[in-house]
Amino acid sequence: MKLVSVLGGILVALYPLLVFMGLSHDHGVWVFGLIFAVLCYRVVFSKAITAMAKLLRFGAAIGVVLVALGMLLKQQHWFLYYPVAINLVLATGFYISLRAKSPVITQLALLQDPNLDERGRHYTATLTKLWLVFFVINASIACATTFMSLNLWTLYNGLISYLLIGTLLGGEWLYRKWVLKV
Repeated sequence: MKLVSVLGGILVALYPLLVFMGLSHDHGVWVFGLIFAVLCYRVVFSKAITAMAKLLRFGAAIGVVLVALGMLLKQQHWFLYYPVAINLVLATGFYISLRAKSPVITQLALLQDPNLDERGRHYTATLTKLWLVFFVINASIACATTFMSLNLWTLYNGLISYLLIGTLLGGEWLYRKWVLKV
C-alpha cells in the first residue's frame, strides 16, 4: 500500500509532463485514464487525519473533476487548471492555519522540537506567511500559463515551479543554518 502511495505521489508530481504527453501525442485516453485513477485512489484511500491532509484530498478531488471534465467534454483546457487548483488549495490551507493560530510550518517544527520557543514560533509563523504568498503567486502564474502554449504551460508547471519551490526550500534552509544558526 505504501508503494502505491509513493508511486501515486510521483505520478501526481509528473502531472504536467503526463498532460503534455497526453495532449501532444495519441496517448490521451491512456494517460488521462491513469491520472484519473491515481487521483481517485488518493481521494478514496488517503488517510486524511490532519487539516492539511484533508485539503490535499480535496485538491485530488478537484483534480478528479477537472480530468473527468476534460475527458468527457474532450476539451483540453480542463486538464490545465489542476496546478492552479493545487496552489490555491495549499494557499488556503496555509491561510486557515494562520487564522487558527496554528501555522503549518509551526506544526511541522513542533514535530521535531516540541519545546519550540517563542522566537521559533514567530519565525515559523512568518515562514508560513511567506509560503502563502508563494502559493498565491504560483497559482497566478500557473493560471496565466493556461492561456499560453502547451509547451510553456508544461515548462512552467512541470519544471520552473518545482525549481522555485526547491529554491525557496533551499534558501530558507540556508538562512536558518547560516543566519539564524539553528
